[in-house]
Amino acid sequence: MKKLFVCAALGLLLCGCAPQEAAETVEDVYQPVLEQEAQQVLLQVPDQAGDPILTNEQGDTLYLWEDYTLTVATRKSGDVTGVIQETTGFTPDQLQVVETARMEGTQYDCIWTAAGEGGSQVGRLRMIDDGHHLYVMTIMAPEAEAAALQSDTWVEVFNSFRVIEPESMVSSGS
Repeated sequence: MKKLFVCAALGLLLCGCAPQEAAETVEDVYQPVLEQEAQQVLLQVPDQAGDPILTNEQGDTLYLWEDYTLTVATRKSGDVTGVIQETTGFTPDQLQVVETARMEGTQYDCIWTAAGEGGSQVGRLRMIDDGHHLYVMTIMAPEAEAAALQSDTWVEVFNSFRVIEPESMVSSGS
């Protein structure tokens, strides 16, 4: 009788430990991710640059003066390697790319040289990735002017390069 009682008690205990079946609901509706509007690029361009000589609907801008070329472009985020290669002609593995965390996102900087029509050119790139868009600024100069890219003027240009919310998205505070 004791054996039957012990077996019945063990049976009750084991039945109480049965796994509970979990249910999960799945909805078969596709909800596209809304594309975020590109931020506004702020940049202090040297006085000698004047007005941009070329702009397009994507916000790409080109300035030319003396021997310098300054470009600002906006691309969709996600392909940092491709944008660096498109801009410089080199893959990031072939360059020394410095990555820095900023409030606006991740910043990438590098310098490269390339053959140009009038001789070798030196280029400097700064790119900000906010997770939705890549904001790219490059300056190209003749190799003889490479030291000028480290001058106070160019340091100010690179330090002024930033992105902010577009004016249409900024609250008026009222």
